[in-house]
Amino acid sequence: MKNISELKRKMIVRIITFLLVIITICGNSKTILKTKTTETSNVIALQTVNEYNLEEDIVSFINENNEIFNFYSNMFGISISDLKDSIINDNNGVTLNKKDIGNTNTLYDNLDMNIIDYLFNLRKTNNKLFKQEYINAKEHSKDYIYGLINYFSKVYKNVDYEVLASIAYIESGNLNSKYMLKCNNIYGGMSSHGLIKYNNIEFGVLSYVKMMSKYYYGKGLTTVELIAKKYNPGSKSWVGNINKYANKFKNDANIDLNTLISLK
Repeated sequence: MKNISELKRKMIVRIITFLLVIITICGNSKTILKTKTTETSNVIALQTVNEYNLEEDIVSFINENNEIFNFYSNMFGISISDLKDSIINDNNGVTLNKKDIGNTNTLYDNLDMNIIDYLFNLRKTNNKLFKQEYINAKEHSKDYIYGLINYFSKVYKNVDYEVLASIAYIESGNLNSKYMLKCNNIYGGMSSHGLIKYNNIEFGVLSYVKMMSKYYYGKGLTTVELIAKKYNPGSKSWVGNINKYANKFKNDANIDLNTLISLK
């Protein structure tokens, strides 16, 4: 009996030892696998960083948003090629942030404003890239011109489209003033040389909406009465006329770029 008990004890010890060995091997295998997986991930991540191509990323981004980039490049008078090269130059050494194509540390919530600000700044720093030819606004429909006010009023979100459209309606006689259309100026903006002249109606309307956003609505002049004190001081009929004609535009839906271009 004693020999049998001793035999059982030895067998139990051997079984426990065997199980411990198996557990140890499995644990080591998992550690090795985890280590290899981590090493593989690190290699892939390193390869991804090393293989990043800034020019390809920018070209791809422009192609994905071809219509909007073409719209603004034509408006400002810069070729897509020069625009692409400028964006590459301004992002040299970094990964493109598509919410800040100029690498300015300012994040934009819409691509329109991103491109607009970039082009205005680029025109200041490298004006020779811009070669805009003059186009008379008479070549475009009234629906297109009012559509431009509508579209840019969506980009500059602090302005009131109905008010801006009615101002243009009054100042230009419902876009019938040949002199103002010849200058691509529908809001009556003046300089020391007379009525401001723009190369195309798109840039003229953009400048108008941008000006109203910054110097009127951006300064707290957000009602027709407050706008009138700066825009047309002394007039007794201006406020009433603006409010009257604003009703013509109050039911206009926000317009997208595809629809806008179709009105041209």
